[in-house]
Amino acid sequence: MVKSLVDQFRHGPVDPARLAIARRPAGILGLMATGRQVKHGAGRDALLDATLRLIGKRGMFGFTMRDIASEAGMALGSTTYHFADRDELLRAALQRFADEEIGRIHNLLDRLADADPEAVLTAVIDELRRTNARPGATVAQLELYLAASRDPLIAESAARCVTAYHALAQRALTAVGVPPGRAADLARWVVALIDGFAVHAAAAGDATAIAADLPDALRALIDPTSTLT
Repeated sequence: MVKSLVDQFRHGPVDPARLAIARRPAGILGLMATGRQVKHGAGRDALLDATLRLIGKRGMFGFTMRDIASEAGMALGSTTYHFADRDELLRAALQRFADEEIGRIHNLLDRLADADPEAVLTAVIDELRRTNARPGATVAQLELYLAASRDPLIAESAARCVTAYHALAQRALTAVGVPPGRAADLARWVVALIDGFAVHAAAAGDATAIAADLPDALRALIDPTSTLT
């Protein structure tokens, strides 16, 4: 089962019918991926959605309040009506991103509560693939981590987000037969490993890439006695 877990990174989901268990509404990241403008009058939510799209495209400091208003399809004055300044808007947008991530993972965990091990693996691997494939998603996540180091309010949201990632990884590990106590420790390491690969991919200019040797790295972490192929 450990081999099944890591090999799916390389070969993709084995049964498309099982992927229905992980399907969900696009939510905030769907808006980030489409770049769709929100109609006038959407207010605070439109500005938060626009900010998250711009974070994904340009990073935290690559845009102005005017850019946010333009992306949202709203007048510049509407930004200060809803938010005192750019810092307040950025903080609210990142907290919203964290809440979206946490809600998405908790929904997936609920769907997997009574699933068989193979369905769990398929759903988790597919979720990782889809997360990496969404334009801006990895960048927004890395920006959340960086902002957390400077802002205690964002740090609280980031910590909850990481805890949700750990819970998802632990569920996958127990599904492949790792004892619960060991799975709790390994889950932190697995998430750190995947995040580390994401940082390197972003540094190489392609935040959506999944490294070819990530399956080997996961196998070596989960089962040190395995033979790398």
